[in-house]
Amino acid sequence: MCIDIFVKIFILFDFIIFVITYVTHFVFIFYMKKADTVEIFDAYESSPLFDFSVDQNCNEKSHITFQVWDGREEEYIGTGGHPSIKVVKTKIVDQTNLDKINGHYFCYKYIPYKELLYNDQIIKKEEK
Repeated sequence: MCIDIFVKIFILFDFIIFVITYVTHFVFIFYMKKADTVEIFDAYESSPLFDFSVDQNCNEKSHITFQVWDGREEEYIGTGGHPSIKVVKTKIVDQTNLDKINGHYFCYKYIPYKELLYNDQIIKKEEK
């Protein structure tokens, strides 16, 4: 009989721990920052600055884009599917890549990290 009570208390204790763990995970899932896997895969496509130069023309080389300006919203009057219905719509204009400083590009030879990793250009510290 004593063992039977001990088993019931143990099962009850396990159930309480399970419920507390479940509720805690459910509450804290909303506070956790999700991993940004897009940035991880973008790193594979980025490139170190091989054969770097500052020039007015990059020719066959790639150039650094410092920022993409999203442009500005411009309102215009459009038709809502019928010529007599006038609707105010917005569109983005003048979206621009900012890639020049004082009329010069920052040029480099583009070789992605993915390619360097798979052709043994990137190796561990102790390996040759």
